[in-house]
Amino acid sequence: MAKKICPRAVGCKKREYKVLKYSKPVCPSCNCELDHLNMYEKGEKKTMLVICDGEPIWEEIEFYPDSSVDFECPECNEILTHKSEDAIKILKGKKIKIKAR
Repeated sequence: MAKKICPRAVGCKKREYKVLKYSKPVCPSCNCELDHLNMYEKGEKKTMLVICDGEPIWEEIEFYPDSSVDFECPECNEILTHKSEDAIKILKGKKIKIKAR
């Protein structure tokens, strides 16, 4: 099985991955090929504002996520799923049921 360098493995300890034989993942909404999904996590952010040398500095202190996560197609921006398990299935080229809007 061939190995390639992962283009998204900036912080990845394993800089190689095996090219697995999955069908090409496509968006079930617009049929574009997918190499990633965009994830949006909702919640509240606690930020500190200070003035240093007359300039405002914003520093994030903590993020409080709620339970809502959206995975969307980077091309059509359609929300495909709210579950990480289903997002992984989509990127592996497996079919999942998507509720019609």
